[in-house]
Amino acid sequence: MIFYWKPFKKIINALVDMDVTPYLYTEGKYNTRLEQLRDLPKGKCMIHFETVDMKKAKEIVGGNSCIVGNLSAYLLEMGTPEQVTEEVKKLLDICMPGGGYIFDCNGSIDIAKEENIDAMYNALLKYGSYK
Repeated sequence: MIFYWKPFKKIINALVDMDVTPYLYTEGKYNTRLEQLRDLPKGKCMIHFETVDMKKAKEIVGGNSCIVGNLSAYLLEMGTPEQVTEEVKKLLDICMPGGGYIFDCNGSIDIAKEENIDAMYNALLKYGSYK
């Protein structure tokens, strides 16, 4: 972060100044860099997480930026429908309160099991709406 954060933040700020909503895609584990993300312009960025503790991300970054993602594509490929349902519910329970979350996977789902995709969508319909 030391080497790229300052120029990267300058680019993000320039995009925001041009009324562009930056969509940042983080790769790998990002737990140790969450504090820096809080430094982004409030309410102006979307941050897609590949692998992060979403509870920490929601606590640290969620009040500042929209958080996105983190459902395991591997789980959709190798898991069971029950595991997928449980993980979707867990993500929604953590990330939905207060808004500022967009559900997504952490990678490509092109080789996911059909029954797991069905389980994911059914869980989203069941647990992903405010009542």
